[in-house]
Amino acid sequence: MKTQNYEEIIQSIVIPSGLSTEEQSKRYQPLINFLQTETPPLLYRFRRCDENSISAFDQDQIWFAPSSEMNDSFDSLLFVDRDKIHANLKNFLDSFQDGLPSFKVENIPSNILESLRNKFSNMDQIGIADFKEHFHQFVTDRINIYMPQIEHIIQSVIKFACFSESIDSAAMWGYYADSGKGFALAYDFRNQNYADCTYCDKRMFCRSLKLCSLFRVIYEDIPFDATEYGTWLLQNKIIYDMLATNQSMNVSSIPKQVISCQDEFAYTKALLHKATSWSHEKEWRLTYSCAQQIGEQPKFVNAKKRPSALYMGQHISPIYEKILRHIAAEKSIPVYKMDMNYTQESYKLVPYQV
Repeated sequence: MKTQNYEEIIQSIVIPSGLSTEEQSKRYQPLINFLQTETPPLLYRFRRCDENSISAFDQDQIWFAPSSEMNDSFDSLLFVDRDKIHANLKNFLDSFQDGLPSFKVENIPSNILESLRNKFSNMDQIGIADFKEHFHQFVTDRINIYMPQIEHIIQSVIKFACFSESIDSAAMWGYYADSGKGFALAYDFRNQNYADCTYCDKRMFCRSLKLCSLFRVIYEDIPFDATEYGTWLLQNKIIYDMLATNQSMNVSSIPKQVISCQDEFAYTKALLHKATSWSHEKEWRLTYSCAQQIGEQPKFVNAKKRPSALYMGQHISPIYEKILRHIAAEKSIPVYKMDMNYTQESYKLVPYQV
């Protein structure tokens, strides 16, 4: 049996709406198996020496942010084929039989469906054609309104923290650790130990349980095609608006998700794809969700996880070195300082334990 590589594993996972927990676990199992064997012993998070970063180190906090805060404008952007979107929606419009779409509409309350059936049962062919014409314009207007929102939806909603496989990269120290004047923290995420919540005895009853998942970034020159996922988001918004404009319907009774999603894992796939020009970062992403959180979440959130080691940049100031070494001593974790090795034939920095 051929062993799947990581990209094939991610692409093969499809999680449609309504899938049982048991079946979901079965489909995620190849990814879990991969992470069990391929997660590096340590992953590194580069930081500047500022009040927030030092406080997070002191309190064992990993902070998560949306990709809108990252340094890559394409990060987590949903790439959709707009021509295909229009074609999909044309097929959607053509699927109306007796005024009702042929796709599954089991999520629409029965009273709303009955109201729609009664409305269209009284229409003749001219009335149905007139409805389709007006609906086509309605859809076109909604595409213009919603497509920019849909393309950026993951950038504003999903939160994650970034880590690298490499501690010896001069570029990473330059980009993310203030040109070597900052520091890096090493974390051990093996055995799915992603945050303190993972093995907490009270996790089943906690109202603020933090759920984290780890993924390796996929570097490709061609963006992930999220057209089908984008179409699903757009269709739900359009149908919701269409039902909401009907004065005989109670808006509060209309579900936000009218059509079942064919792949709820699609947004994660989009989150994991970056251009090959970033491949030198060797990035892994820790995603965040809070199981019990209700209402709008803050822009930045955190989970607790103790680092395994401290690495200081070669140009760190004496005062920051003193502060960081004091915190590391309280945590009983090893401390390293980066420096150049003039005897090796490479541009890699070398950590020396201090």
